[in-house]
Amino acid sequence: MISADNSCIFFDFHGVVSLTVEGSGSIVDYLRFQYEEFLLSDSNAESDLTIKIVNNSSPANYENCYSEGRSKFYIDNDYFFWSLYGKSVFFKGTKPLASVNTIYCEAGFNRIQLNMILELFLRLHFSKSETALLHAACFADKMGSATLIPAAKSTGKTALCINALEFGYKFLSDDRVWLKESGKVLAYPRYIVITKSNSQHFQKFQGKANIYRTHFRNIIITLTPGNRLKNIVRKIVQRLAPFRAKHYKIKDIYPEAKTLMHANLSGTALLLRENDGNGALSRIDDSTLENYISQVANLEWNYELLQAASIHDMLFLNESKWHYELQKLIEKDRSIIKNAIHDKSNYRLGVHGETENINWNNITLQIKELITN
Repeated sequence: MISADNSCIFFDFHGVVSLTVEGSGSIVDYLRFQYEEFLLSDSNAESDLTIKIVNNSSPANYENCYSEGRSKFYIDNDYFFWSLYGKSVFFKGTKPLASVNTIYCEAGFNRIQLNMILELFLRLHFSKSETALLHAACFADKMGSATLIPAAKSTGKTALCINALEFGYKFLSDDRVWLKESGKVLAYPRYIVITKSNSQHFQKFQGKANIYRTHFRNIIITLTPGNRLKNIVRKIVQRLAPFRAKHYKIKDIYPEAKTLMHANLSGTALLLRENDGNGALSRIDDSTLENYISQVANLEWNYELLQAASIHDMLFLNESKWHYELQKLIEKDRSIIKNAIHDKSNYRLGVHGETENINWNNITLQIKELITN
C-alpha cells in the first residue's frame, strides 16, 4: 500500500468517537468540508477510527471476486475490498466488524459510498452509548426543544428546515442526526445539498450553469407537443442537461442561522409525499413512526451494507460474521428509536405536489403550535 501523503487532520464527534484522516487530495478536502464543525486543531490521543488515503492499492490478481450491481468485492492478504468504478476501500476482513479501526481508501473513490461505509463504523461506536443515526432533519426552539423531520429522499426536509430557521429556530441538521435513547438529539451538520428537487428555494445558490440548464429544459419541453411526447423529451433532456448538485454549509445559505450541537426531543413531524396530502399535521402512533424511520434507514444504507456483509461472510467463511453484527446493530437502532420517541408529540405531515407549491410557513406554524409549544 502506497500512502498518498503523511499529513493528518483530526475530528471528534460529540466526544463519542474520534477520527483521523491521513493523506491529501479531494477526498480529504471533502471530509474536512463535510465535518468542519467537528474538526480539531490537533490531537495527541490515539483515534478510534483512521482513514488512510492510498494510491495504487487494488491488486492485479485477487481471490473470489463477487460482483453485485456497480460494486465488486474480493479478498487480498486478509483484506476485504469493496470496489466501485475501479476504485476501492478496504479493511481487515479477519476482524469482527466492530473491531475494525483503519479504513484504507483509494484516491478517487466515490465520496457518497465512502460516507455510507464511514458512517457504519461511526454507528458502531455511537451504538455503545445508546445512540442511533436517523435520516431526518432537525431544528430546535430557543428553549432547546427539538423537532425531528424524518423523511425519504427529495420529500422536502431541507426546505422545511430552512423555513423553520426563518422563524427563529436553531439548526441541527437538514439530512441526518444522532438520536440518543434518552431523547437527546446530537447535531450532525454536514452540508446543504442544492438539488433539482429543492433548487427553487435557493435560486441564487443554483449556479449559472444550472440556471441555464433549467431554462433550456423548460423551453424545449414547452415547445414539445403532446403529453406523451413531452415525457419522452423531458427524460432525454434531463439526461443530456442534468442538474448538477451543489454543496454549501448552512452559514453560506442562511448566515443568520444558529447551529445547536444538541437539544432535547420534543416531537416528530414525519414528512410524507402523498397524492391527497393537505399540509396538515395529524397524530401518528409510535409504532408506525418507528417502523417508517427504520425502513428509511434500510433503504438509505442498511440494505446495501447487509449485502456487502453477506458477501464478506462468504469470502471469509471461518472468520467473524459481519452480517450477524450488522443485524444486531440494526435491531439495537430500532430499540433506541422506539424508546426515544415514546410519549413525544409525534405527527405525520402529508404534502402533495412539487415542493414549490407547499406552504412551508403554514407547516412551520403548525409545528410551533403542536410540537414545540
